[in-house]
Amino acid sequence: MKSVKFWRTAAKDLSLHERIFFRDAIRTLLSWDTLKEEYSELDLIKRVLESEIHISTGVKTCYKKVLVTDLNVKLLN
Repeated sequence: MKSVKFWRTAAKDLSLHERIFFRDAIRTLLSWDTLKEEYSELDLIKRVLESEIHISTGVKTCYKKVLVTDLNVKLLN
């Protein structure tokens, strides 16, 4: 298992968009019980990425789930 310092340094090398992408990917992986048990280091990496996201943006990020409806799709076209 790598140290927290290693993961902080690695996270700082990523752009904000990459940090968010990897954090979301790890959240998805951790939703599977098998992976959660086998790869406990993923939770550490996710927490490091979240802290780096908050530091770089200066605000707590949150996402709303938005349902895609026909109206939304028509507005995008």
